[in-house]
Parts: sequence; C-alpha cells; structure tokens
Amino acid sequence: MKTSLFFFIFLSLQVSAQDILGEWQLIYIEVDGVRQYSTIPNSINYINFEDETNVEGGVCNNGYGGQYSIISEDTFTIEFNALAGYCNYEVETDVFLHPYLWDVLGNVDASDFLNYEITGTGDNQTLQITNSLGNLAFYNREGLPENRLPDIWYLHEISVDNVITENTFNSQSYIEFTTNNGFLFGIEYQGNAICNDFFGHYNLSQPTTLIIEDFTTTLAICNDSEARDFESDYFDIFRNTDPLTITYDITGTGNDEVLVLTNPDGDYALYGRQERLSTSEFEMELNNLSLTNNPVQETLTFNNIGNIEANYAIYSINGKQLTKTKLLDSKYIDVSSLDVGLYFLRISSKSNNKTIKFIKS
Repeated sequence: MKTSLFFFIFLSLQVSAQDILGEWQLIYIEVDGVRQYSTIPNSINYINFEDETNVEGGVCNNGYGGQYSIISEDTFTIEFNALAGYCNYEVETDVFLHPYLWDVLGNVDASDFLNYEITGTGDNQTLQITNSLGNLAFYNREGLPENRLPDIWYLHEISVDNVITENTFNSQSYIEFTTNNGFLFGIEYQGNAICNDFFGHYNLSQPTTLIIEDFTTTLAICNDSEARDFESDYFDIFRNTDPLTITYDITGTGNDEVLVLTNPDGDYALYGRQERLSTSEFEMELNNLSLTNNPVQETLTFNNIGNIEANYAIYSINGKQLTKTKLLDSKYIDVSSLDVGLYFLRISSKSNNKTIKFIKS
C-alpha cells in the first residue's frame, strides 16, 4: 500500500512579493549539476504564489502548499507542507518528483536562504530558485511548448548505415506514442511494422530526447524476403541498446508534420501524420534527373536537367497539390514559401513521370 508523507519546511527567501506573485510553470530541475525535465509529455507542474500569505503548487499529481510571511521588503519565511507521494509510475517519481520536493525545495535548513532570480517581463518572465547546495528549479509563466510526439505516426522510410529505403511494403505501418501509464516502466508505445506488431515503454529525457525501453515484437515471418529485410532493419534501429536513447525531431504543421527518430548510430526512421503516399504511378524513370540538395531551405536544385520538356507540381505527403502546374524550364525551383516538412515534387513529361521526395528544413 502506498503511503503519503508530509514534511514541513521552514524557508527564508529573499524575494519581492509583488514580482513573484502568481503562477509559475516548472520547466526543469538541476540536482548535483544534472538537468532533468519531466518524463511525462505535456505534464503540468507549477508553483503559485497566490497572494502575500499563501503559496501552493502541484507536481506529478501531488499537491503542496503553505503560508509565507514577509519579514522585510525582500525577505520572507514560509511554512511549507508538501505531500511527498508518488507519481503514476516509478521513473517520474525517482527522477523528477522526489528530487524536486526533497533535493531542491526541501534540502535546506530553517536558516538557509533560497536565492531567486526573475528575468523578463509579462508572459516572458522566468524564475529560478536555487538552494544553498546549488540545486535549482527553473520556471516560466507559460510552460514548455506543447509536445506533439504523443500520437500516431506512419512510417515512410528508414535509413540504416546511410542507406535510405522507402516503405513500399505496408502503407499503414505506424508507431503510436500514447499517454497511457505503464506504471513502473514509463508510458506505453506501440505500433505495426510490416508483418509484426511491437510495443514497449518510453520516457522523455530532454525536450528532443526520449528513452525507449523493453522493445518487444511479435514473431511472425514475412513471406517476401525484401519485406522481411526491411522490417529487420527497421527493428534494429530500436534494438541498438536497451534502454535506448533516441533523439526526435518534429517539423512541419498539421497533416504535413514529419517525425524523425534517430538512434546513437545515426540510423533513423522517418514518419508522417498521414499514411505513406503511394508513388507507384509516378515511378517511371525520367532520365537521370535528381536533386543536388535534400533537405532544402530555399531552392531545389537539379543536377541534370538537360533538355527535358516537362511540367512540375508540388504535393503534400497526403497527396494534396500545393502549387500550380508549371513548366520546368530551369534547374532551380523556389520553395522558400513552403512550411518546414516533407513534400513530393511530381515531374511529368509526354512519356514519363517521376516523383522526388524532398524535405524543406
């Protein structure tokens, strides 16, 4: 049976009551020089100086609060009653909840000062509270931007040992980062590759880093050898180590968002919000036309346009035409107006069609 402990902390803080009044969103803590964010996507952790006598807050579904008394213009004491309970699972409790309550706010004597620093104005204000041991909590007024990772993402391609292979085997291959509590081990993820399902747990480490644990797959065997090899390479991206530190990058907006998961060896899997657009209708070879730059920031550049007589148009990853059909009369195409994301460039001549996938960075 879980127990809840109450502890009372008497703190003296040098602070201007008017500056610190109101709610602050907890962004990260630093304990013994190690910075740690909440491992739960879009969790709400805060401290609120309600008025000139009351303070309350919450972290990982645990409330805390108390009363503070102003001693002088910039000093007050606080009688702090914190509920030292548990999160929904052990990882967040161990690396975020308890360090925040005990090592930052609770690890002081009654005679110690908690130093603070407020910078910025309005919604851009930040607050840093540091105890006598140098452990700190950093807050701002608005919190972290929404984490867009929790959702379903459809597999488009993988890169293993610098060899890029498109997912032409199963347009519905996906990975889903849920917000379901996995209790001891983290939050659940699940997905489907080509012939097998997979599942496990994940935790956030930094705003662009996650920890993959317990990567488990079903044991079906793909009949097609190419599909079998593709799935094996895909799974190897996540079998690098256990637990595995993965960096993730989300670009684009709406249905054109792209997620890239990269393991420590540089192998990656690229996903989109929509199922992979089939390019079979486009894939007749159009001479040796290719791009010299991909990803691209401002301008697409072809390495060999020759005397091709063709038109082109740009499509989103879900097949929506984004530009009018134009004559391909230059080796350069301006894409500066496009949002960051994944796109298809469709080129059509009288006899051939070709589609080139590119990333606007």
